[in-house]
Amino acid sequence: RTFPPVRAGHSFMKRFNHLKVSSRLAVSFGGLVLLVVGIAGLGLWKMSEVQAHLATITRINNPEASAANAMRASIAEAGLAGRNLALLDDDSQLRPEADRIDRELEGYEKAEEALGKLFSHAETSLREVALMREIAALKAKTVPELRKAAEYALAHDPKQAARHMMGTVQPLQARWMAKLGELVKVEDELNERAAAAATATYERARWLFVGLAAAATLIALVLGALVTRSLVRQLGGEPADVAAAARRMAEGDLTHELDADGVDSASVVHAMSTMQ
Repeated sequence: RTFPPVRAGHSFMKRFNHLKVSSRLAVSFGGLVLLVVGIAGLGLWKMSEVQAHLATITRINNPEASAANAMRASIAEAGLAGRNLALLDDDSQLRPEADRIDRELEGYEKAEEALGKLFSHAETSLREVALMREIAALKAKTVPELRKAAEYALAHDPKQAARHMMGTVQPLQARWMAKLGELVKVEDELNERAAAAATATYERARWLFVGLAAAATLIALVLGALVTRSLVRQLGGEPADVAAAARRMAEGDLTHELDADGVDSASVVHAMSTMQ
């Protein structure tokens, strides 16, 4: 014995039509509410991704680049003070330049400490780690030589101070600053990547929301049509027409023939037509 296939959509509509009106409305609007909540949750998730990329730029990469630039500036100023020492011979002018070297190196230490803290609290690339090691090694070589040049100048030996500055300090200083320049470039590249990632996330989220909004509109229309169709099917006609017929029957007027052709056998109109 074979049985006719039961279509899933027909089975669903049959069960849906047998629900109470309040249940139908609850299912329909509940589904819409869940969809809206899902879209809102997805929106918050995508916003958090964009925020993470922007935080990488503003809280990590930019401060790291700023600290590296401050370190470069301190090195440049300390080197300039060292060259001035090699050109001066008056104690009243030598001491301020020597103190200037100390201040700039102290400023370098503060910027270096700030950069180290940033690296310790953030994801640091292998390139950044390698550059910091090279920078620390060049600092360890250059600072003692710079101080030695300053000592020559303070001892009133400008020729030796100049030879040491030109032959030893300046080449080391140039390499030191170049490595810091590479570090700044790395931070700029990381900023560009984070900005591109934020833009890409925004673009994906925008098109996703457009699609979800279109889907939500379609689902709302379908659910509205299903609820309306089920109610009209259960009544056997438009609510106003059914109410008018019920009033006439309540007043004892059974002469108005109800059109029950094609209506559901379980509808109100079909039941009323059997009373005539």
